Amino acid sequence: MQVGVSPHADIKGLRLSEHLGAIKTLALVVFALQVHLTFAQAVPENARSSPLGGWMCVRGYYKSGERCLKVQIPENGMLDYTGNSWTCVRGYRKAGDGCAKVTVPENAVLDYTGANWICARGYRRAGDGCARVIVPENATLDYTGANWTCVKGYRRSGDSCTKLVIPQNANLDFTGNNWTCVSGYKRVGEECAPMTPAEAEQQRILEEKLRQRIAARQQRIAKGEDCQTEFKTNAEVCIVVSRASIDCNRSFLGSYYSDCDVTVNYDLSTNYAGGSSIHADVECKVELEYSGRSLYGSSDSQRKSDTHDLFAHGSTSERFRYNFSFSSFQEVTRARITSARCEIESVQLW
Repeated sequence: MQVGVSPHADIKGLRLSEHLGAIKTLALVVFALQVHLTFAQAVPENARSSPLGGWMCVRGYYKSGERCLKVQIPENGMLDYTGNSWTCVRGYRKAGDGCAKVTVPENAVLDYTGANWICARGYRRAGDGCARVIVPENATLDYTGANWTCVKGYRRSGDSCTKLVIPQNANLDFTGNNWTCVSGYKRVGEECAPMTPAEAEQQRILEEKLRQRIAARQQRIAKGEDCQTEFKTNAEVCIVVSRASIDCNRSFLGSYYSDCDVTVNYDLSTNYAGGSSIHADVECKVELEYSGRSLYGSSDSQRKSDTHDLFAHGSTSERFRYNFSFSSFQEVTRARITSARCEIESVQLW
């Protein structure tokens, strides 16, 4: 006897399958419609869809919960670069919910932010005003414009500059404010006396070591590290870049970068073994390369400096933060660090 499946059972199974398929299709349509309505309703008034997903308030409005509220701009204020907040116009500074006029004293000008002031060249800040820098004879304003330095051939003595008396067999040193004996002579008080043959040989050896150190330093700088020796104790202070990272921030539109934050971490150490401390001035330089839709390729660099005091066999780990900003017309889409170097500017026993 042949056992088979009833033809009625086949039809019933087919009908059931058709019903299940129709139900699944209807469920998918309902789900898609719900998703569409959810996204359509999720964008509130005075907002638009964001290219990164979700929504964002249009210019002149800011996000507050699930809606966009109008930015209330006070007198002497304006929309900032984001379009979602406000800032004071040049010559005014934020004060609570308003803008207060910056009171610029005599012999001062607004600084680059437009919300504060700095003294003009030849003046220095004194309380809420600017006092004139008294430059003595044989001196000039220094690079800051708020202090003075003696001209070449003079040295600072209190509030004045005295002429350097350069003895025979001596020359001005690299600072221009002191002197040093020529090769083969040594400083004895305020004069230069001939070295003995043994001392001259020792000087030759020292000069050769100095040349070797300079060459080694140039190689270390190329690798991101640098060392200098404190001349009184012969202690060495070294700095090395341990890490350099970049984090770029998208613009308001989200299709290009508005700026990039760069962090340079460095380690500073010394083999000094005395009871005082070593004072070190350090400087780190970062070079950035970037390009975009409207920019084939460009580069920029920034420097920052700091001072540190290290005790016997001391070390410290520090970092510098830099910010590179780009204009909107550049539409920067790529950026990378091409160089991060730290150098020791000077070391001194304290």
